[in-house]
Amino acid sequence: MPSRSRRRRRARRKLIGLLVGGALVLVVVMLAAGARDLLDARDRLVSAKTTLDEIVSNPSVLNTVAGRATTSQQLSVAIDEVAAARQIITSSFALKIAQFVPLASAQGSGVLHLADDSNTALTIGNDLIAQADQLVAQGKVSAAQVPIASLATFETDLRSAGTTISRLDRSSRGLLGPLGQARRQFNTLASSTGTRLLNDADAVDVGESLLGSGGVRHYFLALENNAEMRDQGAILSYALLTVTNGHVQVTEHGPIDTPIQVPGAGASKGLMLTKAAPVAIPPGTESVFGDIDPTETWQSVNASADFDFTGRAIQAMFHQATGQSVDGVIALDVPALASLLSVVGPVTVPDINEVVTATNAGTVLLHDLYDSFSDNQQVARKEVLSEVVTQVVSRLSAGSFDPLPLAQQLASAAAGGHMRIWSDVGHEEATLERVGLGGGPDTSMANRTFHVSVENATATKLDYYVQTATRQQVDITANGTAIVHTTIVIANGAPVGAAPSYQLGPDHIGTTQPGEYFAWVLLWGPAGSQQGLSVSESGLRLSDTVLPALYAGQTQQIEYDTVIPEAVQHGQLNLRYVPQPRLVPPALSVTVSAPGWRIGGLSPTWAGSWTRTMTLTWNLKRT
Repeated sequence: MPSRSRRRRRARRKLIGLLVGGALVLVVVMLAAGARDLLDARDRLVSAKTTLDEIVSNPSVLNTVAGRATTSQQLSVAIDEVAAARQIITSSFALKIAQFVPLASAQGSGVLHLADDSNTALTIGNDLIAQADQLVAQGKVSAAQVPIASLATFETDLRSAGTTISRLDRSSRGLLGPLGQARRQFNTLASSTGTRLLNDADAVDVGESLLGSGGVRHYFLALENNAEMRDQGAILSYALLTVTNGHVQVTEHGPIDTPIQVPGAGASKGLMLTKAAPVAIPPGTESVFGDIDPTETWQSVNASADFDFTGRAIQAMFHQATGQSVDGVIALDVPALASLLSVVGPVTVPDINEVVTATNAGTVLLHDLYDSFSDNQQVARKEVLSEVVTQVVSRLSAGSFDPLPLAQQLASAAAGGHMRIWSDVGHEEATLERVGLGGGPDTSMANRTFHVSVENATATKLDYYVQTATRQQVDITANGTAIVHTTIVIANGAPVGAAPSYQLGPDHIGTTQPGEYFAWVLLWGPAGSQQGLSVSESGLRLSDTVLPALYAGQTQQIEYDTVIPEAVQHGQLNLRYVPQPRLVPPALSVTVSAPGWRIGGLSPTWAGSWTRTMTLTWNLKRT
């Protein structure tokens, strides 16, 4: 028989084993309970982030008092969710015990930091809404007077908010599973929102200067006709604006080819030129657009995609025609006018038989007016078009308007290329380009940017009927190179068998029958890419082709190939798309095929209406 001492040793070992086993079970139970608490807290934080996502992605809800009140209530609910998540974390006995386990401790502190950062972001959002309400209460646009002092205060608020939110982008290192994913998602939102707010602050800052906070400013307002497309609509009419300390006044307007009143000199012969203005044309721009005289012919000045070049050319052309100078150029097309009409309301214009509204502006101005005026009355038609702008400014002068929906509509127009601004003040122009209000398609991610333009190679006004679509097949090779096959489709929806007209043609220059259209198709591919028969233009690679005659009711297409070396960087494929500002937005579809790679993030195929500049991102991981 075992000795008494041996039996005691066995009993002690068994007791120790039971204690250790029990302790391990307790640890497992505590960790499981802590994990449940972490997931519960994480779910509440994700709910709060979802609310913030919805608000950030739909800023138009902030345009009304009711929308801002609803948003504020949503943010308050989200703040309560974050507070509940923090309470779960700080009161969890399991998590208090788990802090002595290094890996578990990192998860607890990680979710606590996420809760605190979420609370900060949500609180800032609520504060901005209150500040926006204050801006509206104190600073309505009234009598064509923009409240510059209120804008300056709001700029400070935006900059402070953007700086604070940008700093909430923290490392997710050591955070596991759903918690790590939640942190990374929050970081993405914080980074993008902070950048957007800082850009908005910069835009407001430049806006104050453009609105004459430092003295009188003079602008050439180019009215772009979407029925005759260049990269934007052809410039056929204009208005001159004088801005002083936020007050906007139209001093002159009319067709490009009619006499203009020059202060101190009477009526000039008009803006038409007989020789090119002294503006240097970049080599690539000269090689593609030189034959159409972009520094002499107003209809050609915006054929290039680079509005910095267009602005400088317009300033020089105006000076050569009148001897007068302008401080900047603003370009608005008909969709941009419609955006303004949605804020100021309908306008009544002599010689237009119906009230012009945001809904019917495209049809009335780009179709009905052509039917209302005979071929020899087109100068009068252009005068009517410029009168619409004057009436919009008059409506601003006569009413009082909430600045937020006005700013939102202009921002939306700018995102689609329907409004462009150029300033001859260097730092202002740099900011305009950075925030997407000016410059060309290369202002961001030039080595990943595509831009497609279909321009009218005739003098007809058929682009009212022409619609375009772009399809891309993107094949990723084993080494991460992207081979992009682009198909551009042009559909001529002009009525078949129609009678000759000023809009439908023939123009007796290049067309011989009504509805005949010549499409000048231009593809700007990424800087540094390989693209057949291309030149460097607007900071990208440009290939162009004039297609054979496209008759009413017909469709044509053309194809291009682009090779982007090392397109996959850090496990992502990013492609940026800048639209042409047509009356009907182009259609866009992009399909990514990547043998040997697993595609995540976006679906392999994205398709939709190309209404604004956007970046598509796919996550790629080798299989």
